[in-house]
Amino acid sequence: MYTPVVVQRKWHEVRRYSRFHCNWRLTVTCFRGDTLTFWGRASDISEEGLAATIVGELNVKEVVSVHLNIPLAQVPLTVRAAVRHRNGFFCGFEFLTVSGCQREIIRNACETLAFKE
Repeated sequence: MYTPVVVQRKWHEVRRYSRFHCNWRLTVTCFRGDTLTFWGRASDISEEGLAATIVGELNVKEVVSVHLNIPLAQVPLTVRAAVRHRNGFFCGFEFLTVSGCQREIIRNACETLAFKE
């Protein structure tokens, strides 16, 4: 009799895009009547989003603007993102509107980080 084997996959193996550890300063701007800007540190990035610790409270599903200087990139990156996960001040962001040029910057950053791991 055949018994299927259940393989437990690690969190980074389940994702569509690999995540790469980083330690970059960023700012997050949210628009709740007034414009609020918080700074934070990105801890990992993928082609579709990033995780960061922010010094302010954000709400899940809130749309924000994320601004970061990626090392080796010619220009700072500013993208709209949605807060998909929050645990205290730790948030997961999904990029919403990314131009072709911005996607190339993110992809190059991920490739560079992959060599460091």
